Amino acid sequence: MLADPPLVLQKRSDQLICDVKADIEKNRGWIGFDHFMNQALYTPDLGYYSGGMQKFGEDGDFVTAPMLGDFFAFALAGQCDEIFQQLEHGGKQPGSATLSSNREKVQLNDENVIGERIIIEFGAGDGQLVVGILRQMEKQDLRIDRYWIVETSDDLQHRQREAVNRSGLKYACKVSWLAQLPESGFEGVVIANELLDALPVKRFEIVENGKAMEMGVGIDEQGLTWKRSNHALADEYQARLSSHRLPVGYQSEIGIQAEVWVRSVGEKLKRGAMLLIDYGFPEREYYHVDRKEGTLMCHYRHQAHSDPFFYPGLQDITAHIDFSAVAAAGKEVGLTLSGYSPQGGFLLSLGILDYLAARQDSLSSDSKKYFELTRQIKMLTLPHEMGELFKVMVLSAGSLDQLTGFSLQDHGARL
Repeated sequence: MLADPPLVLQKRSDQLICDVKADIEKNRGWIGFDHFMNQALYTPDLGYYSGGMQKFGEDGDFVTAPMLGDFFAFALAGQCDEIFQQLEHGGKQPGSATLSSNREKVQLNDENVIGERIIIEFGAGDGQLVVGILRQMEKQDLRIDRYWIVETSDDLQHRQREAVNRSGLKYACKVSWLAQLPESGFEGVVIANELLDALPVKRFEIVENGKAMEMGVGIDEQGLTWKRSNHALADEYQARLSSHRLPVGYQSEIGIQAEVWVRSVGEKLKRGAMLLIDYGFPEREYYHVDRKEGTLMCHYRHQAHSDPFFYPGLQDITAHIDFSAVAAAGKEVGLTLSGYSPQGGFLLSLGILDYLAARQDSLSSDSKKYFELTRQIKMLTLPHEMGELFKVMVLSAGSLDQLTGFSLQDHGARL
């Protein structure tokens, strides 16, 4: 049983519901679910991601990998450094040293410099990942020239700035916030951790003739409700679904906005890689006949449930990622799949157990701390925790040899 929020938050959700109902009435009693999801998450001052809600940690609605200690940031920092080294040397150079910070720089435009090591993080949450990666790079003396954050939420941008300013890191000066990517393109490593799952999705239901009809939102005496439309999804999506022979009544999602995002960012990525971390499956697992109610999930006060109409604006709404579609979207704009692995295999490949072992001596007298660190690793890597459901994908623009993160597991053939 989900607890009701405080009255002041209920009133804020009620205002958002009024706005949604007004849109439904303007559109003859129906709006697409992707339209509703966008309103519920991103309406200025009222949406979940734009309205100042506490989202992360014990006082929020869910926990993300960067909150589980520094192992996740350790692995990503190492993988980014390896990608930079390969790009700089035209391929993997075993034992090659990091290039010095006084490398000759050639101006590309006012916002980007050829030859710089630039990380671009989209949707940086509360800033724990940027702080963690920069701390690891500073500790290991790894070169990073700029760390750009692209963030549309004023509230989250404020939290990110506070986290970076509080960190006390020398590398904090390398962080800047962008409203959008440079129009002329850029070089670097893009990080998107749990970004794609929060982009609006289209919902559909299979009907008697085998067509996938779009599901959306209407109004009944109880308030907002599911309502099926009278028009089918576009032919390209019908073709994608037809091979799975889905039964009548089967419902699921298509992450069109996630694919659009990959294409739009990929088109601007002149040289570098996109590092995508999220929960999801290859297409044939995503549209398995047993997954008949889709992957839509809501998170409220650390409880997962499936009702997107429960206090809109006060809960997270997500859908799993079809990684086959993401890889195909990247290919459309010239990107190459450089690795696809469960998160557990990715992190273990990058040496998080060695990182723990290196700290054992200092923890020999602190068994409680050591136990906490092992708990964090289990949460990140075990199959029944985050290790199997979460996947890591790298799409590259430019030639990359095999990356260390995929040395234990690379499931690209399953896509």
